[in-house]
Amino acid sequence: MITKAIFFLVAACALFSCAGNSAQSKPAISGRGVTAVRMLSDYAPSLKNTAEDTSVYLLDSGKSGAKLLLVAGTHGDEPAGIQAAELFIARAAVQQGSVFVIPRLNDAGVAAGSRFVQADWERSGDDDYFTPPEGSTRYAEIERRNINRSYPGSESGAAAQKIAQAVMRLLVQENIDIAIDMHEARPSSSIARTIIANPKSANAAALAIFDLEEQGIIMRLEVSPPDMDGLSHKEWGNRTRAAAFLIETENPAYGSNSAIGVSSDLRYAVDKRAAIQLEAVKAIVRRCNETLPAPLVFSGIPVYTE
Repeated sequence: MITKAIFFLVAACALFSCAGNSAQSKPAISGRGVTAVRMLSDYAPSLKNTAEDTSVYLLDSGKSGAKLLLVAGTHGDEPAGIQAAELFIARAAVQQGSVFVIPRLNDAGVAAGSRFVQADWERSGDDDYFTPPEGSTRYAEIERRNINRSYPGSESGAAAQKIAQAVMRLLVQENIDIAIDMHEARPSSSIARTIIANPKSANAAALAIFDLEEQGIIMRLEVSPPDMDGLSHKEWGNRTRAAAFLIETENPAYGSNSAIGVSSDLRYAVDKRAAIQLEAVKAIVRRCNETLPAPLVFSGIPVYTE
């Protein structure tokens, strides 16, 4: 049962990785399908031996097939995607193709329960706005520390831009076919319970949403906004071969510095939100497989309705 499996993962997180200790924010995750554990600095050496480096788990079948990049923990106060990614690492077995999983992209932000990369020194002079590398959108200056405003990244930029560039290099060097970024939003947000797709992948997202509805999971489709640069789903899809998506579930504890996001309202229980994330991942992969030369096939993730 998927929610029970995630419950035990949440309990372990409460004991080991959510204590606010940075050394405890990087727990080793074992899984029967894990074939290698790399570091993000393998793709961007400037991250080596810094607080911004983080683990990249590889589950490789050894058989030719599609490649998936699964990212969570871009924002440290959005825990359901982290729990979903860690459960995927622990339980999934890949029969064809391969999966790269980054469960805590913003490791310092996860430890602090913060949306931003924790680097307070990264103010840039007297600027009151931030423009993503190679972009034109003007964001508030604090967004310089937001990885999901920083793509395609920059070697000479702030920490968030260096992390973003490392992800872009992974996408290109590993020839990723499907890339999914897992996030959360306030229940009142206009993007809560959505799949946001790069325009070239909107059809696959729409079909995945229909599939989810058959399981009683209601989500909406959004397409990458043309007037906002630096976003993962937009830049990943525009600049690489990957079909790019972002999943948003509802987190009532968003912005409260709650490490786990526990809610007394069972509609928003973290295990349920993580289960929705995983079902959305499976639905997206199934639909993308229909147009790929060779599919990605994996098992071991319990069914949401069990």
